[in-house]
Amino acid sequence: MSWLLLSIGCSVFNFLLFRQFKQWKIDTMLAVASNYLSCTLLGWLLQGNLPPFGLSTPWLPWAAFTGLLFVVVYVLIGKSAIQLGVNVTTVSAKMSFAIPMILAFSLYQTSLQWQHLIAFLLAIAAIFWSSNPKAANAQSKKAWVLPIAIFLGGGLADASLNYVEVKLLPPTEHGLFLMSLFGTSAIFGWSAIGIQHLQSKKHFSRKSFSVGLLLGITNFTSVFGLLKAFRSEINGAVIFPLLNVGTILLAGLGAWWIFKERPDGNQWLALLAAFASILLYSALA
Repeated sequence: MSWLLLSIGCSVFNFLLFRQFKQWKIDTMLAVASNYLSCTLLGWLLQGNLPPFGLSTPWLPWAAFTGLLFVVVYVLIGKSAIQLGVNVTTVSAKMSFAIPMILAFSLYQTSLQWQHLIAFLLAIAAIFWSSNPKAANAQSKKAWVLPIAIFLGGGLADASLNYVEVKLLPPTEHGLFLMSLFGTSAIFGWSAIGIQHLQSKKHFSRKSFSVGLLLGITNFTSVFGLLKAFRSEINGAVIFPLLNVGTILLAGLGAWWIFKERPDGNQWLALLAAFASILLYSALA
């Protein structure tokens, strides 16, 4: 349970930190790219002596695929936290568990019950209500696209991560996998920075770079804690629900306390639907 609590705490910190980006004038893309430098370094330090591996390593393509999803979703989360707030962003990101939940039934030969479909539909309803355009700034008429993209991208990333942990990853290679995963994210992120710089659309900011390095420490710890939780005494089927309920609740309380951010009518419906979906799935696990 301690690993899961650590993962929840770091996830909450990340959402609240993203919320501060606008006030601190942080470049989201630069911060996200530099965050993966921290993650890669921590993965290398964790692994220590690297075992031999190459392009034939079975989990390597999955690390590259998930790494790409990570950098895209993290940029979207940063933009959503600034435009729509912590509550909307957290619901969108954490309800993405519904995607690996559905995929798990075909991948792991478990039976799908009608209650699972209700839980999935409640998750979709939560995204619909949370992405109400009224929640966005007046400058962003299409802000509802962000929660949907976060939901889909985060769900695919979670499903990929879960598949690798269950099917492909030896316990001794956690650090190596995370280093490869985050290294791929760093390559994609800095490639985007380089392209923008060549187009004269990006200028280096030490503050954004430093905040990104801090973000990387908690980002790495959150993912590492999640991987450890998969191998703990907790039933793997309830890890994502517990993680998501805890993150949504604590991030919402933090946003209320720090930023005075209170949900509107539709967002309250989104929170209720999210909790109902998660609790229903937990009861069936």
